[in-house]
Amino acid sequence: MQVDYDPDTKLITLSGQRWSETFPPEQLRAKLMFYRSLRDREGGRYAEYHQPTVSGLETLRDRLNRDDG
Repeated sequence: MQVDYDPDTKLITLSGQRWSETFPPEQLRAKLMFYRSLRDREGGRYAEYHQPTVSGLETLRDRLNRDDG
């Protein structure tokens, strides 16, 4: 999973092998909650599929927080 932030448009883009999604940073917290819930459902059965997205979003969140601070 590729996670990118474009400072010019101020948009975050998730890019997978078959899909992509673009959203503003204000939705980052909600997206993290969503992908964590997918990762953790059924006792973590789907973690291998969703952990890369969670990790990428967390890394971007930390970077954006560092840049703001």
